[in-house]
Amino acid sequence: MAPLNTTRTLFEVRVGAYHTIEVLLQIRQSDISWWNSDLQNHERQLHKLLGRRVLPVECRDEIEEFHSKRRIREERKAGFSEAKKGDGKKKVIVGEANLKK
Repeated sequence: MAPLNTTRTLFEVRVGAYHTIEVLLQIRQSDISWWNSDLQNHERQLHKLLGRRVLPVECRDEIEEFHSKRRIREERKAGFSEAKKGDGKKKVIVGEANLKK
């Protein structure tokens, strides 16, 4: 990001491979010189703040969907399937013949 010269700046932040969010940075006129004094560090802090506070709230559904798809993909890759999941015990069908034994 270039040094600020206005109190409102709109920029885009790329999130992952497919998503981009638009962020409007609104800063007081008196703070522009402060922001520009250590631009790289302030920009890093802003990205960290967005990643920790904004994205989890605004993109919750997309994040959950991504993780569930990833989990399924990893399970398939490891040779697991929904049918193999369980406690590993054989299923016993209870019927009259089994009850007599």
